[in-house]
Amino acid sequence: MPGLAAIAAKFALLLPQLGHISPPMDNTNYGRLHYDIRAVNTSSGLGGLPPYCGSSDKDVLLVVYVVTNNNDFDLPTPAVPHMIIISPGGVVTQRDRELTEIVASKGNPPILLHNGVLKPHESRVLADVFLTGRYAVRNEIYQLRPEPAGAKAVPLPRTTEIDTPECPRAPAADTG
Repeated sequence: MPGLAAIAAKFALLLPQLGHISPPMDNTNYGRLHYDIRAVNTSSGLGGLPPYCGSSDKDVLLVVYVVTNNNDFDLPTPAVPHMIIISPGGVVTQRDRELTEIVASKGNPPILLHNGVLKPHESRVLADVFLTGRYAVRNEIYQLRPEPAGAKAVPLPRTTEIDTPECPRAPAADTG
């Protein structure tokens, strides 16, 4: 089965057809930026070579989304916020920058804004990687939103567990 980085790359290649393939899992807005959440996957690591494995007490959570610039002007990369997740207790988890950059660079083409800019009415696939407590996002209701505080949060869509044989880990204690 493909690793998380391969899943994100697949979405980047399919961008022109995404609207015809399936509707987004959920969506949110930040100003005139529109975010369509396309995939939420958990695993023990990114997979691939090298596999970039998480620790045994953490899940590696991948959120793939399409961001669309509904403005009539270019937006540079810093003006296009990445996603954050929020625990039921209100604790914010930022993306893991190193793992997010690894996923972005493994895509072909890379999963980045073209030339560091999101053009007017352009859509791009982006992916963020988070490290969460093992089974946390499956056992509790987390929220997802673009980073700025004014953005609307939506419930984190149901995650799909991706087997990553390159990143084995000991079985977790019963969480039931």
